[in-house]
Amino acid sequence: MKATTLKKLKDYFEGRVCSILVTPVPRSFDERQFADYFVGQINSIDDDGIWTTHAITGCKNFYALDKVVAIVEEQVLYPDENPEHARLVEEMKKKAQTQQQQVQYPGLVDQNGLMNIENMERLVEQAKAIEAVDRKFDGKQETGGKDE
Repeated sequence: MKATTLKKLKDYFEGRVCSILVTPVPRSFDERQFADYFVGQINSIDDDGIWTTHAITGCKNFYALDKVVAIVEEQVLYPDENPEHARLVEEMKKKAQTQQQQVQYPGLVDQNGLMNIENMERLVEQAKAIEAVDRKFDGKQETGGKDE
């Protein structure tokens, strides 16, 4: 990247809330996960990459500049100052609550407060599947040994 382009990115985007699009990402994200991992206030941009801070949790993220595909500025809403923004926020909250109510999460404990073994086994299988995809993506061979 040219030094002039890097300076323009730094001058414009630092301090703004943005989505950072990177490649490759070996897994899919739902809307909430995408916001948690790839949206934040840009702290700094330099030759190495981009540092961001999550707006709610304060967690820091770093994106290597050679993996960044795009920086997308997000619209920031000010519900305390703008009635239209307040209306939009309320609509989004209602929509999120409706979506949350529609999602069924398997319980890790049963009605007696004991561990739900079937759901735990299902989670372990999902974790193994994710690990296998990650290994395949990273170019590592899976040997299937128990002690790995």
